[in-house]
Amino acid sequence: MPAGSSVGYQVQLGLFTSIGNAQKLVKDLQKHGIAAHTVTRVQLGPFKTRAEADEAMSKLRNLGYSPLLAAGGQ
Repeated sequence: MPAGSSVGYQVQLGLFTSIGNAQKLVKDLQKHGIAAHTVTRVQLGPFKTRAEADEAMSKLRNLGYSPLLAAGGQ
């Protein structure tokens, strides 16, 4: 199943601010025969209220982007 597919489940093992740390974890897992990959995300926030998040999403839509709302801690 390709990365990012909407079918099935994924297990997240870490969220890193450094791509180097994420790549190190992937290499370590692969040494143990565990298929893993990295994903890069661009996020705004955190926002204190849903209204603030909605306002940011509206501004992004006006700029031609298609934002998705993620629950806190994502």
